[in-house]
Amino acid sequence: MKQAKPGTLVLVQSIYVRWSKASRGAPGAVARNRVPEAHVLPANPPSTSWPGILVETRPEVELWLMRLRSPEVLPPPDPAHNRVPDLYLHYVTYDERNQFRDPVAQQWFALVSRLSEPCTLHCPLPYVPSLTLSGANDKLQVRFPWSHEVEAPRRDTRHLREQVLLATGQWLQMRFNSVIYADGLLGYGGTRYYMKRVHNIGIADAFVPTMFVARPPDYRIADLADLR
Repeated sequence: MKQAKPGTLVLVQSIYVRWSKASRGAPGAVARNRVPEAHVLPANPPSTSWPGILVETRPEVELWLMRLRSPEVLPPPDPAHNRVPDLYLHYVTYDERNQFRDPVAQQWFALVSRLSEPCTLHCPLPYVPSLTLSGANDKLQVRFPWSHEVEAPRRDTRHLREQVLLATGQWLQMRFNSVIYADGLLGYGGTRYYMKRVHNIGIADAFVPTMFVARPPDYRIADLADLR
């Protein structure tokens, strides 16, 4: 496999929207449908690894969840290679606490990958399947499994995985939604709640904060179910 060219940078933005039964209909549904599916990235590259830059505070229960797991690239790169961060992650969370007006949390941090060798990005948040990344001929191959982590309804009966090959300057948008049976998790009182996840993934030869808003995605994958 050809080595990734110097300066190759992978940008990943994950936008998470969650709501309870109270926001299934108007006016909550109207407000959450206005949530943007792409954001401008923070103006400066992240200077830290996990836990990164916490742009907004999170409830204590979410801080506890995020201490249990941290994002990681597996297999990890060899420290002897002294590689610089080449994968930037931007997490954005919206919910009904502020009527979906603004993000209730953002995080921005850097990781070191093994690209162009195949590697897997494991995300720290619940209900986020891992992303498998590999480099070939100055391109980025992204594979996304429809695993149990997507939650209900099941998708793996229709398709097992998605695969896209991105050239430098291109980006992919993936969208899916789910019903989550919370059992008291995240303050939803043991009832079901709902979520929508948008992954924006791009490859660039330099940091471009406007990558996901300057133009539409080159590829789109969507599985938006009728949630009951």
